[in-house]
Amino acid sequence: MVLCPCCRSANLVHMHGHIACPHERWQLDVRAEGFTLEHLRQQLAYAYQEHAEARQCPQTVEFRLGEVAPGFLALVAHCSRCQMLHIVA
Repeated sequence: MVLCPCCRSANLVHMHGHIACPHERWQLDVRAEGFTLEHLRQQLAYAYQEHAEARQCPQTVEFRLGEVAPGFLALVAHCSRCQMLHIVA
């Protein structure tokens, strides 16, 4: 199980090539990348670690879904204090 990093209240689901949050009602199409929940868990852990250890920032990293290019939706980790921006998925 992977807790949604955006709402922090629902577990993400992986169905038919999409990773989705049933609470926030968003979904990422991961068919082309072959992304799994385990891969997402690793990417989330890396984003948290990068923010806490490498940047040594005390603020909590936030996650959101955003359009990073026209027609390309991604899960993004960001911090307004240290200006971290990391595309997670």
